[in-house]
Amino acid sequence: MTEVATLDFSRLIDLGAKALTAVAIPIATFFIDSSIRSQTTAIQDQSRAFEQSIKKQEKSVDLVLKFYEVISSKRFECYDESKGPLLQIFIEANNLFNKDLQIDYGRVTASLVKNSLADENCKAHHDFVLAKQTPDSEVLVASSVPGEHQNNADIKNVAAAISKSRNSQNGPEKEGGDGWLQLGRYKPQHGFPNFDVFADLSANHDGTLSQGTVVKSKVPTFLRYSTADTAVRKNPILAYFSEGTCAMVKRSIAHLRGHTWALVTIQESCPSKKQRTAER
Repeated sequence: MTEVATLDFSRLIDLGAKALTAVAIPIATFFIDSSIRSQTTAIQDQSRAFEQSIKKQEKSVDLVLKFYEVISSKRFECYDESKGPLLQIFIEANNLFNKDLQIDYGRVTASLVKNSLADENCKAHHDFVLAKQTPDSEVLVASSVPGEHQNNADIKNVAAAISKSRNSQNGPEKEGGDGWLQLGRYKPQHGFPNFDVFADLSANHDGTLSQGTVVKSKVPTFLRYSTADTAVRKNPILAYFSEGTCAMVKRSIAHLRGHTWALVTIQESCPSKKQRTAER
């Protein structure tokens, strides 16, 4: 009897184990399938995110390459102040749609200006040649960096020499200035595209700057002998006007061919940031 009872108990355990296994396998299969589906979904999501990232990077690179094609074209081959507004439009468009690869307007301008001065086929090169005192003269640099006092004084001498050669009574030095700057087209609430202004400009300001106003260049430009149209007439370049250089306005002319021009004197230093009340 004992042996029979033991066999029945063993059979019962075996049947229970088989029943438990039969129930456990589908449950385990369900959890395994759920885990696989979850992992597959996560992998697919990561794959899609990676593909989107690659496409975004390709788009960013493509925009930069297209921009490079633009600035390498003939329209910017001989860069001067007149081409600044168009360049700014292209750069602002790139920076609006290309958040990953932003382009610095000042650096691009500096490169184009220097290339233009060095290229013998460019008008800017010839405009500077008119201001050379000797064939081997280097480009004079107007700067507010300490120690540039003598260089800035040389610019006055160049302007005086040009006035003498032209027998002109209207040179910048005749009015107590060092030369003329094209500040750009004034926009209310934005100011001038290439210069910060240390003055309080009201909303209805027309772009005219009063005598004594200090301006600071945000990008390199040229200090010119006069306000003559740089695109079609001879207007000697007196100096390369470095980024971050300050000048005091002696007289300004607004709306001259759509821009404000200012007769200025170069400053050996710039006002402190606390004094800047009109900044783009």
